[in-house]
Amino acid sequence: MAKIQHWNDGSEWLENRYSVALNYAANTWIEGRVFVVSVEHSEYNLDPYAKVAVDDADYLPILPWDKDTLVRFHIDMPWDF
Repeated sequence: MAKIQHWNDGSEWLENRYSVALNYAANTWIEGRVFVVSVEHSEYNLDPYAKVAVDDADYLPILPWDKDTLVRFHIDMPWDF
């Protein structure tokens, strides 16, 4: 599964998010178990909300980073109670 999301405020883009997930049916261990690997990458543009011009010497970004990546590994498995 792959997904792309985009957020904007009028003509200014604020965030782009890209994600992909790979599922592997791991029935050899326990029936119904699925091993999942997913990656999500986000890029941020919060400059439209800056209190001073971004090229000003006093400019401080709202966030100290403008992109991040999250990698997940997990196993979905049934629980019979």
